[in-house]
Amino acid sequence: MRDATRRRVLATRFPTSRTGTVAFALTLVALAIIWDGTTVPIRSVVDQSSLAVLSTVGLFGLVVPSDTGNAIARLTEKIERFDAGGDDVDFSSDRDDELGDLANAIDSMVETVRESERRLERQLGHTNDVLDAIDDVFYVLDGDGNVQRWNERLPAMTGYSNDEIESMHVLEFYEGDDEELIQAAMERAQETGSARVEADVQTADGDFVPHEFTAVDLEDPDGNPVLAGIGRDVRERKHLERELQTEKEHFRVALENSPMVAFRMDTDLRYTWIGNPHPKFRRDDVLGKRDDELLPPAAAETLMAPKRTVLATGEGVREEVTYELSGSVVTYDLTVEPLRDDSGEIVGLSCSSLDITDRKEYERALSSIHEASHELLHTATASDVAELIVETTEDILDVTGVGIYRLSNDVSRLEPIASTAGFGDRDGDPPSVPIGDSDSIVWNTFVGGTQTVFDDTEPNEHPQLFDEPVDGGFFVPISESGVFVVLAPPSTIDDETRKLVETLAATTEATFDRLESEASLREQDAELEERNDRLERQIQITEIIRTVNQSLVSATTREEIERTVCERLVANDDIAFAWIGSLDASETTLQPHSWAGTNQDYLNAVSLETTETPREPSVRTARTERATVVTNVLEDLKTDAWRKHALAAGFSSCLAVPIRVDKYSYGVLSVYATEPGVFDDLERTVFEELGESIANSITAVKTRQALQADTLLELTLRFDGAETFLARVARNASCQVEYEGVTAYSVDETRLFFSTIGGDPDEISDYLAGSVSVRSHALVNESGDRCLFEAAITGRVIASKLVRHGARPRSIRATETGLEAVVDVPPTSNVREFVGMLSEQYPSVELVARRDVKRTMHTREELVTSLVAELTPRQLEVMKTAYYAGFFEWPRESTGEDIAELLGVSQPTVNRHLRFGQQRLLGQLFGSDNRTIVE
Repeated sequence: MRDATRRRVLATRFPTSRTGTVAFALTLVALAIIWDGTTVPIRSVVDQSSLAVLSTVGLFGLVVPSDTGNAIARLTEKIERFDAGGDDVDFSSDRDDELGDLANAIDSMVETVRESERRLERQLGHTNDVLDAIDDVFYVLDGDGNVQRWNERLPAMTGYSNDEIESMHVLEFYEGDDEELIQAAMERAQETGSARVEADVQTADGDFVPHEFTAVDLEDPDGNPVLAGIGRDVRERKHLERELQTEKEHFRVALENSPMVAFRMDTDLRYTWIGNPHPKFRRDDVLGKRDDELLPPAAAETLMAPKRTVLATGEGVREEVTYELSGSVVTYDLTVEPLRDDSGEIVGLSCSSLDITDRKEYERALSSIHEASHELLHTATASDVAELIVETTEDILDVTGVGIYRLSNDVSRLEPIASTAGFGDRDGDPPSVPIGDSDSIVWNTFVGGTQTVFDDTEPNEHPQLFDEPVDGGFFVPISESGVFVVLAPPSTIDDETRKLVETLAATTEATFDRLESEASLREQDAELEERNDRLERQIQITEIIRTVNQSLVSATTREEIERTVCERLVANDDIAFAWIGSLDASETTLQPHSWAGTNQDYLNAVSLETTETPREPSVRTARTERATVVTNVLEDLKTDAWRKHALAAGFSSCLAVPIRVDKYSYGVLSVYATEPGVFDDLERTVFEELGESIANSITAVKTRQALQADTLLELTLRFDGAETFLARVARNASCQVEYEGVTAYSVDETRLFFSTIGGDPDEISDYLAGSVSVRSHALVNESGDRCLFEAAITGRVIASKLVRHGARPRSIRATETGLEAVVDVPPTSNVREFVGMLSEQYPSVELVARRDVKRTMHTREELVTSLVAELTPRQLEVMKTAYYAGFFEWPRESTGEDIAELLGVSQPTVNRHLRFGQQRLLGQLFGSDNRTIVE
């Protein structure tokens, strides 16, 4: 519809195109009729431009030949159809006369017209596309204000369709005052040739869109007046204008409320405009004046100098200017920029200044605090820190007095550790504040952990400090250390003062923390150094113990063990003298056995009698069987006689530990050092373990001696049944119990094999199951009235006790009334000590018989000992268990599965240990190095 409308508009704009062509064609036809048969060629007629003005009136009344008349009639009909808008009319003719030439000429002319129309239509389409591409509204109004032409922006913006716009008057798009504005603008454009107006276009939805319209008075091709122009959407511009106005208002308000003074000056340095006058001057008093007319000469010269520099150089400057004004020194941040006209000439100055006096004072205060902070890095005590802080505070602030309180070491009071002259009570010294004093503002600030400010805002509330109320002050807690107090007139306690006091308090707190951290680091360093020393000592002691233990492995006699221990100990640089001794039979004297090191005469000089008081450390240990440590021999020198002999021998510290295992004592080991503090708890613990290792080695040597001796000491011992495990089994089962063997034992557990003669096996098993000391048990074999049991027993077992102390059980039998054990011990054994050792665990022990016996120790037993030595402890345990359990009997009394269950391992593990054990035993018997067995 819109394209059709445009075509109609174009048809009115170009009315002579096709019609002129038709008239001209009819003229040619008439001329052809007139000159038919003459010698004038029709092509010549067509080429004569003057024929266009000929009139065709009356031509069609002429008489022409009939065939020619018919041809002319057809040609005329085609012309009329073409004139009526027919685009498919063909004027060409195949006649060879002048009329045919005329028809062809008309056809050529019509094709030219058609091509002109097509070209014109393309141009018009291009023009429309260009107009549609414009974001603004394009319009053409006739002389009455009706809309003639428009682009696509108009329906898109208004919401009206093209058909609706075609029938609308321009004033239908407006309402109220805007309608009058548009009417006036149209009249103005018709009178003056152009007009510009802003109005709100009303859309089809009733919305209003602000536009700016331009209109130009023109004529269409027919000479009719029209108005053409552009309408531009100004919503964004309006929005920007409103924002700009708002920004201007904000700038005005900000400038009026800003401490900055903005002004302009002419080249004569007179004030021409002041945006925000200085509070000390009125605007009217300043305009038109120079600085030297308003200020003292020195101040005026200071302010005018940078302005003259800008006028001379053309370059802007910014600098701080300081001068005296009304008796006070002020500092301003002054900025001056040149103002230039279009030619670049300087026509004035744009200036701004900001009073930075308070800021400069604040910076100077911060600089003083910064310098004080550097000095604080070199302070070593809290008092030094406090003194420096209070001095700095008094220098940079207008204060009455400054003081710092710190929590006392006993945490009972807040003590004033530094203060200025103006800080204190009537006597001049600030008093301390007791913990919990709720009437004290210092205590309340400390315990509350928040700042307290008194700036006379509440004149009726003046807190009590010392003997008089405080008019103005600032109390700041220093973490958990104390309180920073600043007393000042209320008028001086402003935000800047508070910030500076907070900074000083934070600096004080950080310095106190640094001192505490440094003290903590020093303690840690000392502790670390002590630990390193301790570690080095422990390494040294460990190395000593390692070498001593290595020597104990190869020792074959007690004398060799004791001698080797002493020699290895003094090989260390820290130990000067070492000796081992034991109490004599009467237990009245400690007798040395072995010794090594320097100043051995000490043993001759010092008394080792047990009746001597105070006793020498070695004697004290022998009597108490507890370790004795003397870190410094010089202590108690007057009361302890032995200390003088030790100092004479060059000894400054000593340590004595018992040589004992399971309460069986072999004497005392004593070591001496030339430096004090060599021995402490670490050495005590290590040497106590060494004493136990020595005792174990002596026990092992005695056991080997017993096994290898031909003459042994046979002891018959009797125990109360309530004290032994086997006797309790016999009493509960009403049977006799005999010891068979021990496969493994430790301090915590013993794996014991025993036989019962008589008694009910189920009753015995029930008793074992209910005994808290039996972890596991099993009936290994039952033959007649004799049953073989295996049991893992915790706690005390007499068989393992005897074995651990070098005794070889010959037999152990228990009945309902008690237990009797026959054991072999080395002939050198101290029977009294041996029985005493047993009595500590079994008080009822009684030595029934003692006799010397000869045991034939053939080479076979030596071979057995060597064979067993080739087995690992686990292999030996498995083979002993299998042997005692009847695994090697035929028929077998127990299976590999039974042995595995007894040991708490898998059957493949048992089989592997048995196979390896047997292989090693057979290898000893049948290998190339087999030994001759002598009966």
